[in-house]
Amino acid sequence: MKNYLVEYYDNTSQYYGSYHNHKEISAWAGLVLHMLFCQSIIQVGLPQNQKIIGAASYSIVMFIAALFVFLYIQNQLLMKDRAGALAGAAKYILAEIIQKEEQDLDVSHYMAIEESSDVHAQSSHVLPHILLSKSEVMNIRARGFQDKTKWMVYTLLWFSACLTIGFKWLVALT
Repeated sequence: MKNYLVEYYDNTSQYYGSYHNHKEISAWAGLVLHMLFCQSIIQVGLPQNQKIIGAASYSIVMFIAALFVFLYIQNQLLMKDRAGALAGAAKYILAEIIQKEEQDLDVSHYMAIEESSDVHAQSSHVLPHILLSKSEVMNIRARGFQDKTKWMVYTLLWFSACLTIGFKWLVALT
């Protein structure tokens, strides 16, 4: 049974580690696509006879696009954090299992699944309670780089949107 637990928690760690990387790449890809959109907005000229209306229209479009991209990136980063915590928790539990002798292992302790009230993450309904509990602790403790990455992405997003809007208004007013 120990081999089964080792395999289960090793596979779980690898799966959520890959999912963590995928979500981070998705968040950065959203930012890159937003910046390409900003570039295309900058390259589009304003109508000569209605520059103010054109700048106002582009500003509204830019703000709405930035808001949607922000929500997308926010969701990707939240899922990234959750997956990273699950991968770390699985590694932690794996190390605990490896240290124990076969006769000292209580399989029900490591594989007990409880009904989850989580309506956001589907995996909460199929993962062992010990893994979910440990991942919550790990997600709270390991906030340093997660929060720095999040604020760096958000800053780049809103800064590029504001620069694009500012550029359009500068062109319109000159």
